[in-house]
Amino acid sequence: MGSQATREELLALVARINAAAESLGTSEAQEASNARENLLLECKRLVASVEDADAAVWPRAFQVNVAVSIDIAATLGIWEKMRDRKCISLSDILKETKADAATIVRILRQLTAAGLLSEVSDLDEPAYGLTRLGHPYLDPNHISFNRFILQEVVPTARHSIKQKCFRPEKHPEDTPQNRWIRLTQDPARAADMVKGMKSLSCGGLAPTAYPFGAELEKLGLIREDDIAIVDVAGGRGHIMEGIRKQNPGLKGRIIVQDLQAVLDAVPGGPPNGVEFMAHDIFKPQPITNAHVYYLRHIIHDWDDDSATVILSQLTPIMRARPQTKLLLADLVLPTTGVEMQEAVRDFTMFRIGGLERTEAQWLKLLARCGLGMKRIWRGTEPEACVECTLLEVGGDGEAT
Repeated sequence: MGSQATREELLALVARINAAAESLGTSEAQEASNARENLLLECKRLVASVEDADAAVWPRAFQVNVAVSIDIAATLGIWEKMRDRKCISLSDILKETKADAATIVRILRQLTAAGLLSEVSDLDEPAYGLTRLGHPYLDPNHISFNRFILQEVVPTARHSIKQKCFRPEKHPEDTPQNRWIRLTQDPARAADMVKGMKSLSCGGLAPTAYPFGAELEKLGLIREDDIAIVDVAGGRGHIMEGIRKQNPGLKGRIIVQDLQAVLDAVPGGPPNGVEFMAHDIFKPQPITNAHVYYLRHIIHDWDDDSATVILSQLTPIMRARPQTKLLLADLVLPTTGVEMQEAVRDFTMFRIGGLERTEAQWLKLLARCGLGMKRIWRGTEPEACVECTLLEVGGDGEAT
């Protein structure tokens, strides 16, 4: 991740904004227009210095002109060429990529306008440097996520939303489950999905909401051969790899479950300290003695009917083992005042039939499964972690 702006740098930017605002008092129309444009530019510079560079990857994927330019630059190897260089000249880019000069200039123009590259003016020819907001694209997982959104979500966004609005007759084969199955059957698309999901846990997006070490310790002695955590539909296991590193004293096995095709797309197999198991989340959970069942970025992929089936595979385990923890890591949207990044993430879910939920929507969904909400844990990442509890008969979803 690119380095954060210092306090002194931010204060300097605020001073520039104040200076630009002082220029708004002119009565001459053209000067007033120029002053407003300058103020807007200074405000954008401040925002670019404050925002989390990794978090900005998701909404940028919906700026089609920028997303396409990011992907073409990746295909040509331009991001990789900038990894160890302060800047790269246009002539070097053309020589190393053998691409059409006019087209490359237009692509670089998009990336510069988006603030991902900067134009370097102290050379005798056009050259470009990587900015703080462009730095995340050195991570191939961010590139894969950008491509995943560009290829899987954007092309059908209008059609998906139109279907939801007008509720046309559904085709039996066009179910959310089948959409995911079709995706995993294409190795390249599956690989982009698997790597793209890791993109959503980079830098400031890494999960911190739930204190696994402290909470598992409260459960009492966990032996090395116990199953401590089952990460249901956990993809490449990167989240559990991080949990292991953050909690070196954590005992017990950690098992990551997903479709076989997804696990097969993970280069190098499971991370150290993690085991893989093929499992379909719509079928009964084969592991019935784990201490924690964790689902991150899963429930938001599904409508309430599908999510009810998924969660209903786990509620019998909680009834048989009341100390079992069920954790659902997803956005919990505010009822009002939703930020653009949250709105964009909800928009993404149209394509696959899911949605981001408010607390009231979470309570309604959980109640359908005989579950309530014990606590909403929050950390530095956008997602919350909803800790579930068994619901008393006649309950409304709120834990008492």
